[in-house]
Amino acid sequence: MRLFRVSAVLALGLACSTFAAAADTGASDPNLRTAVERFSADRQARQVFDQLIFRDLAAPGDACALVVLPGPVDGFNIRLTIFNLIRETLAFTEVNTFAALGNASVLIESVFSPAAPAGGTIEVLYPTTTPGKGATILGTTDFGLLETVSFNLDPDSYDDPAFGATVEQMNGTVIQVVYNGARRCSGTLTFDAALGTSMAFLTQTSATP
Repeated sequence: MRLFRVSAVLALGLACSTFAAAADTGASDPNLRTAVERFSADRQARQVFDQLIFRDLAAPGDACALVVLPGPVDGFNIRLTIFNLIRETLAFTEVNTFAALGNASVLIESVFSPAAPAGGTIEVLYPTTTPGKGATILGTTDFGLLETVSFNLDPDSYDDPAFGATVEQMNGTVIQVVYNGARRCSGTLTFDAALGTSMAFLTQTSATP
């Protein structure tokens, strides 16, 4: 199988966005109190990507995207950054936490502080005005090669709306993306102790468009 080397994209750089939505930082839920840390998390995600380049890490040949959730392992800042690794426009993202926390059926109650790709947009399709009871879905435009999007999640349990999930407890979360050309890719968050972060390479699950 052909290997896509992350080092091949070094010279091209990564686009970033300064857009961020307001969130309730005064809530008792520790995942909500981390809203002010979003810029630090975005920098950490970029640093992780740079470390992968430095290590010349070989990603799977059918890799479409990389998702990074910076540590520490016991941190409450559940902010995902998605790096698009292919020359297609990424249109939709689903984050499903049902297998997180040892298959405890964690739900996403809200999504906040989204950062759109440069020149593009990001929209939270679910949940919106009412607390979510399952996975989350986001739509993006102009999310092209080497661009990024970032967003915070508030993972809760069905019996505790103020539950505070840690980075490690997000292990098992499945992220799926859909491209404009109908390509679909999927991957699962796993904590990497060497990098001090959770990450997932999303690999193609659909037939080649």
